Amino acid sequence: MKSSTSEICTEVNRILCEHNKENMFVTTWIGILNTKINVLNFTNAGHNPACVLKQGEGFSLVKSRHGLFIAGMDDTQYKQTEIQLNSGDCVFLYTDGLTEAHNTNKKIYGEKRLLEKLNSLNMNIGCKKVIEELNYDVDLYAKGTEQFDDITLLMIKIL
Repeated sequence: MKSSTSEICTEVNRILCEHNKENMFVTTWIGILNTKINVLNFTNAGHNPACVLKQGEGFSLVKSRHGLFIAGMDDTQYKQTEIQLNSGDCVFLYTDGLTEAHNTNKKIYGEKRLLEKLNSLNMNIGCKKVIEELNYDVDLYAKGTEQFDDITLLMIKIL
């Protein structure tokens, strides 16, 4: 067991590169939340940036350069970022199927629209309801088009 998200990504990357004749890769975002002190340590390996809501502020993207996607190059060393969270703060994670969903005019949903939608919602409705509202919004936006990628959403709120 590795102690940091960067060590986990570095080791998983090394293992997956060993027998990767097909040159397959995966993006990943891994976080470890210490619930005693509300510190989130995370590593982003080519994945979409997390959205973080700090109390009294709006959601913003956490764009940290941590490393290449997993199984890209066997010697990649990943980095870790630490965020102090407080009661009421939220972390929202998503796959690119959300931001790359497109409408009938071939325009993508995008990060800007995602942030606008997140910031328009009352976070007191709860994480499950926020995710339902986002699903509804992207479905409405992409109505009349075929979904071409998975959409996975995860949200946590610090109590």
